[in-house]
Amino acid sequence: MPNRILRDWTDSEKIDKIDVHTERFFTRLIMKVDDFGRYSANCKLLKSTLFPLKSDVRETDITRWLAECEKSGLIALYDVAEKGYLQINDFRQVLRQKKEKYPPPETCLAHDKQMLSRRMVEEKRNETEEKAKDSHPLQSSNLFRKPNIPTFEQVHEKFVTSGGTKEMAEKFFAKHSSVDWFLNGSPITNFANLVPGFITNWNKNNKDSGGPVVNPGQLAETVKAIREQRLNG
Repeated sequence: MPNRILRDWTDSEKIDKIDVHTERFFTRLIMKVDDFGRYSANCKLLKSTLFPLKSDVRETDITRWLAECEKSGLIALYDVAEKGYLQINDFRQVLRQKKEKYPPPETCLAHDKQMLSRRMVEEKRNETEEKAKDSHPLQSSNLFRKPNIPTFEQVHEKFVTSGGTKEMAEKFFAKHSSVDWFLNGSPITNFANLVPGFITNWNKNNKDSGGPVVNPGQLAETVKAIREQRLNG
C-alpha cells in the first residue's frame, strides 16, 4: 500500500464546497490513487476498494461524490479506450520514485485523435467504395457518350462557308439525323469536322457522273445572301 501525506485542508475553499460524505470519499480516494493521483472511475470498483466494509454505501453515492469532487475542482474525469479514469488535481506526492499505474488524461486526447484519424480513413474508403458502386465500368465508353446534335441552320451555314451548297447541307443533315448523329458506333460531337470530306466526295461523285459541281461564283452569292438575311432578320 502506498504511503500518503494528508495535508491540512481545513481552510481550503475547494474542500469547503463539498459535504462531509464527499470529503470522506475524497480522503479515502487519496489512499488508493497511484503516485500520479490517478485511479479508475468505475463506481463499482470504487465502492469495493474505498468502502469494502461499508454495506450502506451504494454505487449511486459514489456517482454523486465523484460529480461533486469534479465540480469543486478536486478531481478531473476522463476516458481512455472507452474506460473511465480520474485524476486528483494538484496531487503532490514525492515520498518515493513515482510509479504510474493508470493512463494520464493526455492519453485520452491522443486516443481521440487516433480514433478520429481512423474514422476519417474509414469514411474516405466508404466514399470511394460508394462511388465505385455508382459508376459503370463502361462509363467512359461510347455507350454513355452523347452526340452534339446541331440545327439545320448551323449545318447549312457551315456548308456554305466551306464551299458547299444548301442541297449538300440537306443531304448531310438527313443522313446523320437518320442514325441519331452516330458514325461507326461513335457519337458525332463536332459535325464541322465532317463537312470538308462530305463536300469533296460530293463534288467527286458528281464530276464522275456528269452531275453539277459547285460554282464558286454561285457560292459567294449564296454566302452573301445568308449574311444579309441574318443582318436584316
